[in-house]
Amino acid sequence: MFATIIKSPKAVKATLDIIETYARIKDLSRSISKLPKAREAEQKNILKKASEVIGDILFNADEEMDVTGSETTYEANLGFIKIKKTVKKGK
Repeated sequence: MFATIIKSPKAVKATLDIIETYARIKDLSRSISKLPKAREAEQKNILKKASEVIGDILFNADEEMDVTGSETTYEANLGFIKIKKTVKKGK
């Protein structure tokens, strides 16, 4: 991908991030496909895990931000999963 064309640490990181995100989405897909056959307790665990994976993928950029004194809440309702992440950073 990027790292094969552009020889830089940033390109290598971007390539690894893309591969990691693909692996997470593939794992998420496998988990969701098991959802109809699972018992109620297992369904809750699968949905919780799916919510965490989607939240990590969507809001991963927040971890690299250097912001002080702010609070941001992201919320997404995808029908079967509700994702909520609050970022609080202070001095």
